[in-house]
Amino acid sequence: MASSGKRKKSIFTQFIEDGTKDMIAARELYDKAQKSYGKEKDALEEKKIFLMASASEKFSKGLYAVYSGVILFPVLFLFPVKRLEIRNPRAFQNLGNKIKELFKRAEDPKKIGHRAITRSDLKEILHFTIELLPKDTAKEFKLLYRKIIDYNKAEK
Repeated sequence: MASSGKRKKSIFTQFIEDGTKDMIAARELYDKAQKSYGKEKDALEEKKIFLMASASEKFSKGLYAVYSGVILFPVLFLFPVKRLEIRNPRAFQNLGNKIKELFKRAEDPKKIGHRAITRSDLKEILHFTIELLPKDTAKEFKLLYRKIIDYNKAEK
């Protein structure tokens, strides 16, 4: 099987690279604006602000595309499924379905949308993950994930 030679970039990588390009362009406009006056300076400042906002949105979309994996992979790597406490199989299945949906969304930039992280599924995934962790050996993970939930509440 011959490869096409060029590897397809992940959505995360695309967003981060595009955001970085916008930040570089914004920096260049900033430098130009420092040497300009009047309406030209105002126009450059507006473009700079637009590019900074665009970069910020692209960075956040890139992170949104991978956050469920960032939360779950360490847990599943460190604690095999047989050690997880699955008290409610239906809730575990719902979590799996939600994660599949998040990964499907992450594959398509148009599906990521403009949802704020505070209105995303992050809190629910963290709660389910905390419930799955073994009581005796995962205290640090549980504490960390609870802190993320609390921080997320504070940001609203």
